[in-house]
Amino acid sequence: MTFLNPIILFGLLAAGIPILLHLLNLRKLRTIEFSTLSFLKELQKTKIRRIKIRQWLLLLLRMLLIMFIVMAFARPTLKGSLAGAFGERANTTSVFILDDSQSMTALDEGGERFAQARNAALQVVDLMKDGDEVFLMKLSDLGTLSTNIAPTRNLELVRTALRESKPSYRHAALEDALRFSARLLAGSTNFNQEVILFSDFQAGSIASKHSPSSAREQLFPESVRLYVVESGSHEPNNLGVESISIPNSIFEAGKPFSVQARVINAGESNIENHIVSLFLNGERVAQKGIDVPPGSATNVDFTAVPKSGGILEGTVELEQDELDFDNRRHFTLVIPERVRLLLVGSSGDLQFIRLALSSREPSSTTALQIRETTPERLSANDVDAADVIVAAGLRGLSAVQASRIESFLDAGGGLIAFPGQQTDQNTYNTGVAGKIGIPQINNIETLQSLNSDTESYITFDRVETRHPLFRGMFEKGLQQSSSSNSGQRTIESPQVIKLVRYQLPTQAQSVITLSNDAPFLAELPVRSGRVLLYGVAALPQWSDFPFKGLFVPLLHRSVSYLAQETAQQKEVVVGEEQVVRSRVRATDRWVVTSPTNIETVVQPASSGAETIVRFNETNEPGVYRVRNGSTTVNAFAVNMYPDESKTARATDEEIQAMFDRLGIAEESIQRLDAGGEIHQQIQEARFGVELWKHFLLAALVVAIAEMLVARDSKAELASVQAAKA
Repeated sequence: MTFLNPIILFGLLAAGIPILLHLLNLRKLRTIEFSTLSFLKELQKTKIRRIKIRQWLLLLLRMLLIMFIVMAFARPTLKGSLAGAFGERANTTSVFILDDSQSMTALDEGGERFAQARNAALQVVDLMKDGDEVFLMKLSDLGTLSTNIAPTRNLELVRTALRESKPSYRHAALEDALRFSARLLAGSTNFNQEVILFSDFQAGSIASKHSPSSAREQLFPESVRLYVVESGSHEPNNLGVESISIPNSIFEAGKPFSVQARVINAGESNIENHIVSLFLNGERVAQKGIDVPPGSATNVDFTAVPKSGGILEGTVELEQDELDFDNRRHFTLVIPERVRLLLVGSSGDLQFIRLALSSREPSSTTALQIRETTPERLSANDVDAADVIVAAGLRGLSAVQASRIESFLDAGGGLIAFPGQQTDQNTYNTGVAGKIGIPQINNIETLQSLNSDTESYITFDRVETRHPLFRGMFEKGLQQSSSSNSGQRTIESPQVIKLVRYQLPTQAQSVITLSNDAPFLAELPVRSGRVLLYGVAALPQWSDFPFKGLFVPLLHRSVSYLAQETAQQKEVVVGEEQVVRSRVRATDRWVVTSPTNIETVVQPASSGAETIVRFNETNEPGVYRVRNGSTTVNAFAVNMYPDESKTARATDEEIQAMFDRLGIAEESIQRLDAGGEIHQQIQEARFGVELWKHFLLAALVVAIAEMLVARDSKAELASVQAAKA
């Protein structure tokens, strides 16, 4: 047992006062026998014995009364610290971890969860004394804090920071917060160290995506106490848009494209016919009703048709539920209104390609701006001014040319490569492929001339008709047939008599495969761009491909497809850096406008043909616009981290698993209720359960007993004295 006011225990000496008074009242009397009183001895002996017992009982009761009163003022506890045994506890270093994620905006009978946690933290601050130190760490600040930060002893400053705290859109894991708090406490010299965690323990914020898979850690020494203050008494009914995916496609005005949204039900109720809507540039273009069982997710597919080119801002939105923060998710697309196309090759190698691309595809709404040059005259300006490059028969590149094409691919550019009449394996591998990082040629195979009497050629074997290049082509009148064996649609194949075999990496995809298993058309990512490799030259000496109905539309769609490489901006979650790349030359400082119209001036940097802007202030979800003067040059979407939609409370097993991974022993964890008397609970947890009320009650009971015994003792003593008289 520990006493919070042990100095009061000196008052126990007062328990000896009744003994002293009892001894002083004892007087040694001489006995004188009277014959007339002898008959009374036996009569009074029993009563006198009872009087003495009551006197000893009164002595005991009076001693206990004083002892209980002294013990009550000494504030005894069942458990305590070494500091409490000496009257004043040692200085304390406390780390406050305040969960400010959006799930803390849920409401219950106690009000908003975040407000409950904040008020509980303010109660704990009221317990702090002069000399105590506090680290205040909001979960959203985890990625920006440094372990070199110093604690504060200004408790009013802590109160102000708590009162001004609001829920944030940034995501962080409780597991990482506890790791960081251990690093903060490692620099403290105070005897008492504690971590106080205020959270609703939503499932999406428990485990870190950076958690090591190795054995459990040992974050804190045994002396560190962990107080867990949990908010929230019920699970909110919450649907959230967890993710959006847009399949690779050729995006053009007036042409449909697909949008797939994944909707998660984190609540405990079955959701039926909940409305999900798709918006393009602020206009609702589609909506559906969905059913989502509790604890599961469903995919919602939309088809949208953009009315015009340019920057397209899209949103998938749910109708309102108990938590609004994850009811919408954003995306952006850039639909090119024109494509700057650069043809590189000799006039002979490009003749059919030039003719095909110069004839406008009837279904296309994207204009082509075509420039042509020879490999010898290829300049940096030519590459910088292109969105897509079509190269035929490249034999060798200078170091400057290769470097410029690498920068072009780094910027997300697209390259279509054809062999040419003079293509040579060794020259191509060392002079082109080895310099810009595209696949080398294994060999060049020649079968026979098309004019030969003996037929010897190869044709298409497999065509990936689900590839975006072919999306919609079969409905536009291309020659097609149904295979009697497989039932799959095929397109009319050219007769190939000469081809190159490439050393394709594993990430390459064969779009069209020939009957000898060589790729006729392959796609692969190179740097940040994309390359389409044709296995035959666009020349009749290699095949009759230039004379087939497939030739013109496939070339046009190849160009359009590669021009879409940067159409979909990379998804950014709140708090992450966004790198904006643009082919627009920077004339001045650029301005980034947030979804709430907060403007931030940024300084663009030039890198080859690109203008690059790095932007870190992605503090809220929505669409951010980038302007160069009065012209919007780009836009990008920022969304919540997907796990934020997992608003259901983690199971006790999941929470315990987190503590086990971190090596936090169960006996060092004190669980508290944010809706209770935090001040009292923390104090009892620090020093033990106080027993002063029990001792005060015991003193009251003893006092009443002393009054009753004293009254009976006086009455009986009076009767004895009356009998003697």
